[in-house]
Parts: sequence; structure tokens; C-alpha cells
Amino acid sequence: MSESGRRERKKAQTRKAIGNAALRLFLERGYDQVSVREIADAADVSLSTLFNYYPTKESLAFDESEAIGSALAATVRDCAPQEVVGALWASLTRRRCGPTLAV
Repeated sequence: MSESGRRERKKAQTRKAIGNAALRLFLERGYDQVSVREIADAADVSLSTLFNYYPTKESLAFDESEAIGSALAATVRDCAPQEVVGALWASLTRRRCGPTLAV
């Protein structure tokens, strides 16, 4: 196994842990009631590590927005016009109900 592969996996795990901690705290207490330091503590990383992955508090809240937009655009592109609404609904339901948050 290459060291670069391990390093990339570790970075992805750290990013996910930070994002999951932020989401959990935002859902529990509300965005304005959570500090970046609390998110770092919940993810068991330093404040500087958190900022290496997420440059602002806002970026923690909107981490998946680009991926969601891309997925929805692909859904629309890949289906017949009369199926767009159903396909979008199914895509959003899968994303919303899928196991995306590890608490």
C-alpha cells in the first residue's frame, strides 16, 4: 500500500469527521449557537487543522452543496423530460435518507 494512498484516506477521514461534527452540532443547537472551536473539539482536531480543511464556518455548513448541485444536474441530464420531477425527487430522497451522517 502506498504512503500517498494512506495519506489521502486519512485526510478524507479527517475531513468527514469535521464535517459530521459540524452537522451534528448545527442540527442539535443551531448554526449561530456553535463555535468553530466547539466543532474542532467535537471532531478531536486542532483549530488549525479544522481551518486547513474548511476555511470558514460557512464552508462547514455548505460543504456538500456543490456535490448536490452536480448530482441533481446529472439526474436531469440523464432522464427523459417527462421523468424529471420523479427523478429529482428520488435523488433528493436517497441523499436525505441515506446513511450520510455518522453520529
